[in-house]
Amino acid sequence: MNFGNLDVQDIKSAFNKVKAAVLNLTELEQKVREATSSEAWGASSSLMSELAYVAIDRSQGFNEVLPAIYKRFSQEGRTWRNVYKSLTLIEYLIKNGSEKVVDYVRAHTYELKACLNYNYIDEKGKDQGINIRHRAKLILDLLQNDDLIRAER
Repeated sequence: MNFGNLDVQDIKSAFNKVKAAVLNLTELEQKVREATSSEAWGASSSLMSELAYVAIDRSQGFNEVLPAIYKRFSQEGRTWRNVYKSLTLIEYLIKNGSEKVVDYVRAHTYELKACLNYNYIDEKGKDQGINIRHRAKLILDLLQNDDLIRAER
């Protein structure tokens, strides 16, 4: 192997594979982690669509994807980006997933409500928590309005 041709992404990818093996993550849990990573860019629409598809009912996929997303809220060492991307994925699943997803998220609104008080000021003095507070409020408002959920689908 020629290590001289490795770039940062190759190294991160290898690290994430080792980490997934050590943590004994399923393939779907790895995809949730990818979608909610701390990278500056968002998850691809194809990845979010795949997660919405496998979370269509109370199948194994549903039972892996939704808890894995919520785990990202409370996981030690999470960053504001992990939280923000988790919220983005939840919103996507509400709008593109099944009614079971909506029921699950409604049953777990405590975590979303906690995000209404999220604070994080970055090293440049920018309030990154405002994006999380705003997204959490949008999701909570959406959950209160079945007509709006139907219109968004």
